Amino acid sequence: MSVISVDLQCVLKYAENLYRKAIFSENNCRQYNKTPILNLAARNNFRYYIAREILRSGNVREDEKQDIDKVIKEGKNGLNKVRRALLEVNELPGEYLIVKTYRGFPRIPGDIDVLTEDINASILKLEQAGYYVRDYDQKEKSALLEKAQCADIHLHHRVTWAWTYFMDNDFVWEKPRISNLAGVEIPIPNPDADFLMHIAHINYEPLHILLSELLYLFKLIPDVNIDRIKSEATRYRWDGVLLRTLNLFNDFHNIFFGCLCFSELPFRKVIKGEVEFPFFLSRGDLVKNVFEKRLFLYPLLKLGKVIKVLLSGDPYSGYYTPGELK
Repeated sequence: MSVISVDLQCVLKYAENLYRKAIFSENNCRQYNKTPILNLAARNNFRYYIAREILRSGNVREDEKQDIDKVIKEGKNGLNKVRRALLEVNELPGEYLIVKTYRGFPRIPGDIDVLTEDINASILKLEQAGYYVRDYDQKEKSALLEKAQCADIHLHHRVTWAWTYFMDNDFVWEKPRISNLAGVEIPIPNPDADFLMHIAHINYEPLHILLSELLYLFKLIPDVNIDRIKSEATRYRWDGVLLRTLNLFNDFHNIFFGCLCFSELPFRKVIKGEVEFPFFLSRGDLVKNVFEKRLFLYPLLKLGKVIKVLLSGDPYSGYYTPGELK
């Protein structure tokens, strides 16, 4: 049987407008200390959003209001940095997409991921706007750029992790959508590509799932063509990884909302005991992911981190800092 802490129940309660009401969410969150609730939201990269929802709900004691007001003020400053960066991105030459950044709420990401047709021209344009290149990966053709009082911008020539591809380029660029983040209209991938990118990213870079990301993907599912994303993953030899992740999503959805999100797929319960977020992928799944995608050289080059993660089971602490806490 799965155990859900009061703090997680309250976070889900305040986040219900992002997706839907959980079957167990605590309705009387006013009585609980908001600090651990906000700390949990911060670790899952939606502290600003949850703080606003707490304030909007009226479930705030007078002694808590000052701390919540401070979180909201810091969040507004962070969003202003995101806005300034997105306005610079909107001036890039050629076609581009904002990827893995938008989650359906005013999010403050660690950086803004941008897929661009011409990375060199994009770097030049941003440098002319005052950005400087902090890091450049020749093998993956990606660049991380910084500018004071702006969010960092991470440029990518193609969707890739661990020096390998996970889907066709045409699949990613097909029929982009227009969304809004920090008051700026941005092009984001079609639902199939958006969903599949998040799944690949979860399994091959951070190795954990944030609650804010999970809720966004749940909301995206009705617009996702399951056969199409399975076909794409099969073409790039990671369909087993995809199916294990969809099974995990089914388990979370059943625990939180009382039904499966992919009812057409076989289901096996894998989550036991207390449900915690960020949720760390199991050591067994991490090993399977490497072997299925045949990624043998890359883990050797990251051997220190690989050993630490396998020994501790924690791919979050010391490796990831939410944008709101930077």
